[in-house]
Amino acid sequence: MRALNDLSLEFRAGEIHALAGENGAGKSTLLKVLSGLVVPTQGEVVIGDQSVSRVRHALSLGICTIPQEPILAPDLSIAENLLMGKLPRKFLRRIDWKTVFETGKKLLQRVGLDHLAPQRRVAGLGVAEQQLIEIARALSGEGNVFLFDEPTSSLAAAEVARLGEILTELRTTGKVVLYVSHRLDEIFSFCDRVSVLRDGNLVATKPVSDTNPDELIRLMVGREILKAEASQPFAGDAPCLTVSGLTVTGALTDINFQVRRAEILGVAGLVGAGRTELLQTLFGVHRLERGEISLNGIALKIRSPKDAMSAGIAYVPEDRKLHGLALNLSIAENFALPNLRQLGRFGVLRKRKRDQLAKSYAERLNLRYQKLSQLALLLSGGSQQKIVVGKWLARNPLVLLLDEPTRGIDVGAKSEIYSLIRELTQEGMSILLVSSELTELLALSHRIIVMREGRLSGELAGDAMNKESILQLATPGFYRRADIRGEDGKNEDGKN
Repeated sequence: MRALNDLSLEFRAGEIHALAGENGAGKSTLLKVLSGLVVPTQGEVVIGDQSVSRVRHALSLGICTIPQEPILAPDLSIAENLLMGKLPRKFLRRIDWKTVFETGKKLLQRVGLDHLAPQRRVAGLGVAEQQLIEIARALSGEGNVFLFDEPTSSLAAAEVARLGEILTELRTTGKVVLYVSHRLDEIFSFCDRVSVLRDGNLVATKPVSDTNPDELIRLMVGREILKAEASQPFAGDAPCLTVSGLTVTGALTDINFQVRRAEILGVAGLVGAGRTELLQTLFGVHRLERGEISLNGIALKIRSPKDAMSAGIAYVPEDRKLHGLALNLSIAENFALPNLRQLGRFGVLRKRKRDQLAKSYAERLNLRYQKLSQLALLLSGGSQQKIVVGKWLARNPLVLLLDEPTRGIDVGAKSEIYSLIRELTQEGMSILLVSSELTELLALSHRIIVMREGRLSGELAGDAMNKESILQLATPGFYRRADIRGEDGKNEDGKN
């Protein structure tokens, strides 16, 4: 089977050209061919009058790639990563560290990471911060062609807006920009033309102004899909998860909220606001210093993920490849990892029972695979995400912590994840949902709490749930606490 089939495309200077399609459609493969990483079986890539051969040649022609998954050296400083391969030198070829850190600081400011010191090691940074560093690194050279592969999959609205400004700057200066994204609103906001790929074939190329989201989805998937329609206001039930005074030095300060039974509580905020740290603390990744976590009225002592799992809490992490999956293990083995006790006897794993569990949840999640022994590494992003979710569902948790559950997956897989999330709440599960896509957060959540700089800045419900209110509460410098509105449109004081 061909990854790409007889593609003929033209990309123009001073234009942002979008590539759209489901996972596996060939978008990332096309970018690898354009960057010289993959040599085409037939055909060629031409820039000006030169045919691109290998990676080094592509780099010399000014082709810069911003990958979907950040590729950084964790033990080096941010500045060293930004200028890797082109560190400024002085007398006797010694590295000019003053210039390195000064340049690093300017590049960080350009992508809105002013709060990070260029001397800081990359290790420990969140996925979103690493993604912005990748973008800054691409901007550090003299590039002519910029290949963006899902650059905003982990970015919040403010960071996406900043990227939009950078893209406009590249267009204005006559650069060639290819932009891959599953977020259709970005394609219509940023891009001039769009090419749709399906199963390695070019389906259509047209001006963005001549199409609409519904048509684009039909071209991408060849069928209608379920949209994330807004949830109805939640009438209320007894609290399931209660968090009081949660504090972790340097990350979280005095966090208080409740998640009701069968409720989806959304968590919004900018990059670095503490959303991921909150979920990791609830799951025992970070040690709770002060505060209390209660489940169904019973105070918990969560000192490790094992304690959280025993209490009935499950966690789907933001970075599925690094923290959610064992990529070199099979589908069946990944499903088994958090469920070894129920699948074994006297310390011996029952492979037949393991395969039965994996098959049952693969069917429930509509997982597309060849065989259960297939490596997770070989699956699409959407299929990988279904395994990460499914392996925890097998434990029947009371509370499910979801950190960017649709990051980097296509519209079809998103639709299926949305359906699953709603189905789980109908079965009585409580869900804490972190998402950088405000449309997704508003569509799925019954209530939303907003974080800013490690604190809760407000809670939104009913008519008060909208993008403007979320961004006001998430943005530093905005200090008014949002009204908490219920179904009657009144706030806590009974005022409209």
